[in-house]
Formats: sequence, structure tokens, C-alpha cells
Amino acid sequence: MSPINVNVKQLPVVLSVTVIFVTLWVGVNLIVKPAQARRKLAQAALAEERQKSELVRQIQAQLDRMEAWQHRLLSGGQTTEWLVGEATRLANEAGVRVSSINPQAVTRFEGAAKFAVSLEVESGYHNLGQFLGAIESASQIIQVERLQMTGAGSATALPRVELVLSSWYVAPAVGGQP
Repeated sequence: MSPINVNVKQLPVVLSVTVIFVTLWVGVNLIVKPAQARRKLAQAALAEERQKSELVRQIQAQLDRMEAWQHRLLSGGQTTEWLVGEATRLANEAGVRVSSINPQAVTRFEGAAKFAVSLEVESGYHNLGQFLGAIESASQIIQVERLQMTGAGSATALPRVELVLSSWYVAPAVGGQP
């Protein structure tokens, strides 16, 4: 390889081009590439934070649902009298006639009690459906344990329905114990 001969007139051009190439190389390797790497890291961190935020939102929604269920267990159904009153109220609101209502024995477990009532009602199918829907969506948990329907004795009489409803009460935790 032969040496490059540069005359004095060409020296400023060669030096300018060399300075431009060195500046470009320095700019690309010392400024642009590190900035691109930092940008990629920032984008990855942002995506991770968005994912964490979504997980936190999902966990909070689950906690809210759990608190609602806890509220349904800890409130309202603390006595058989409450369950009798609630069943009667819901039946009246749905247009269901209560023929008889009999409290059942309370069943107790560790930190919990189960209250039950037996009802005999007369109702058309539509009103019975409204009554059962109201039981399902009550603010406290009420369970239909048994439902038996018998036909009406005459063409004008309403069908008879025997139901057993129950509700649970879980005592609030004291010192970590239910």
C-alpha cells in the first residue's frame, strides 16, 4: 500500500472530513448507542410497572369481592329472628303469601352459627321466581336448602311451596381467632 499524498490545499478538506467522521463515530458510539440502551431499559421498566399496576388492580378487585362476601357473612343473619323477619319481608315484597313459618334448631360450629327456618308459602310461578331471586341477591347470604312444590288443590288455588332457608353468621375474629 502506498502512502497517500496530500498537498497543502487538500489538507483542510481531509482534516474536516476526518473530524466529521471522528465526530460521527464518537456521537454514535458514545452518545446515541448508550441513549438507545437507556431508552430500551426505560421502556422495559415502564412495561414492567404497567404489568405490576394491572396485577395490583386485579388483586384490589379480588380483595373488594372478598370484603363484600365477608360483610355478607358478618352482618345481618345473627339470629333466627332476623332470618324469620327477612324471609317474611322478601316474601311480602315478591307478592308471595306465607302460610306458616317455623324456626329450626340453631347449628353451631367453631366461631359460626347456622340459622334455619321452614316456610310454607302459596304463590304463582312468577312471584315465586321473584322471591327466590330476592333471596339470592339479599345483602346477607341466605341459602335455599330445600324446595318442594305441590300442585294446587283446585284450578283457582295457587301451588304450595315448602322451603327451608338458612343463613350463616361468622363471629368477627378476635385476636386472629374466629
